[in-house]
Amino acid sequence: MILFARAGALGDFVLSLPVLRALTTLGPVHVVTDPRYAPLLPPGATLVPGDWIWRGAAPPHAYTVAVAFSPTTAEALRAVGLPVRAVAPRPPPGVHAVDHYAGVLDGLPFDRRPRVPVVFAPPLVAPPIVLAPGSGGQEKRWPLDRWRRVAESLVAPVVWVRGPVEAEEDWPVDAVCPDLPGLVALAAGCAAWLGPDSGPSHLAAAAGARVGVVFGVTDPACWAPVGSVVWPWDTAPDALAAWAVASSSASGFTHRT
Repeated sequence: MILFARAGALGDFVLSLPVLRALTTLGPVHVVTDPRYAPLLPPGATLVPGDWIWRGAAPPHAYTVAVAFSPTTAEALRAVGLPVRAVAPRPPPGVHAVDHYAGVLDGLPFDRRPRVPVVFAPPLVAPPIVLAPGSGGQEKRWPLDRWRRVAESLVAPVVWVRGPVEAEEDWPVDAVCPDLPGLVALAAGCAAWLGPDSGPSHLAAAAGARVGVVFGVTDPACWAPVGSVVWPWDTAPDALAAWAVASSSASGFTHRT
């Protein structure tokens, strides 16, 4: 049995899913992470409590190896007698996080595209374009007025999404704040998804959405959602709107140009 200990934000967890999925081919995997991420676990992976790690208690199961994504976690696991495969939480320049994390697999084949179970995705007559401008890192957020200019170039349906961080803020637009299964369902059924470097953008890409991401302070070579289209910070809103139009053309509804 393998222990997979993964703290961190939503985007970090999604980018480590290819490693987790590959490990499940070796046998059952116990996962210590934020309980909110439980719906994203692949078959063969089970969420378990991890408080024993920080209490220095004996492992509750006979783990053959533990996989850790931070030096602190790796040290705590070694202290209780487990063999550990550890990887630094940040990749070196120019190396994508997925490929960096795969270093713990020791050559085990893996699918580098993160994938999440689509819990519920009802058929949509007119799939919406989703605008999800929020991010846990304020410096990653593209100005909201630019997103509004994107929306002005699109005929409905447009769905605005904000996460728990923005739920306390006074937004000038109506937005939904779904849980993780709800985000996955929305992403799986949308015509296109636009956002900054954020957990929801990574989750949308893992759910199979067409994703366009605006990058500023972070390096897309390391952190872009796998399969996404990347836009630099100074991109004109009209360019994002045009991309969303092209991506959603198969859905059959029209947009302003």
